[in-house]
Amino acid sequence: MYQARFWENAGDQKVQWLFCAPTSARSIRVNGGSAPSGRTRTAPLYSLNYGKVIAEHIDPIEKKPLFHFLPGTRSYSIATVAAISCASTARTMTSPSTPGPRRQDPGDERDPEAIVAYALGSHSASISYTYTEPTIFFEYAQDVARLAREHNLRNVFVSNGFMTEPSADALAEFIDADNVDLKSMQDDFYRKVCKARLQPVLDTITRLKQKGVWVEVHHPDHPGAQRFRRRTH
Repeated sequence: MYQARFWENAGDQKVQWLFCAPTSARSIRVNGGSAPSGRTRTAPLYSLNYGKVIAEHIDPIEKKPLFHFLPGTRSYSIATVAAISCASTARTMTSPSTPGPRRQDPGDERDPEAIVAYALGSHSASISYTYTEPTIFFEYAQDVARLAREHNLRNVFVSNGFMTEPSADALAEFIDADNVDLKSMQDDFYRKVCKARLQPVLDTITRLKQKGVWVEVHHPDHPGAQRFRRRTH
């Protein structure tokens, strides 16, 4: 297991995770030794999905979709185990098994060196962190991305943007582009359908852009959002 990042001591044997935005005004806290938020973290402070790759493909960058960042190039795309219950995400990849520090997660072990070597061997121009919500495997993405830059590879996030200010600032240090899935411009939709909030997503988009990350926004026109608009207008 690998030491988790983006947490702070919340007192009373509790920790507060800082990589995903809280779903309400009150921050999410995890009791020491209990099941983690998103089921990919556990106290005492371990990442349970580090390097556990469940998908890796060579994609055209346009599949992310990014249409104005390295157009016409390949992107080596990876995902690790991630919880399907992560707030604001629509992805439905494999979720972890029973929570706990000794559990065995699905996925093939891939260290950052292996991912970078595969990307270089596939003549890709970038590595994309995608398919599942990459914020959930932040530590692994961060380590892979830092090594990728040493080999002149660019780094791409495909995310829901539901991040905290500290994690978004850290992301901007190693990611070159982010396609943010903006599901709606209505906070009620985020709260009722996604169990999340709109403002953290807008803040992440603004913050990444201000810090020089290439940002493209994907606004899916899915039936659920249309039905919600009809009910609320």
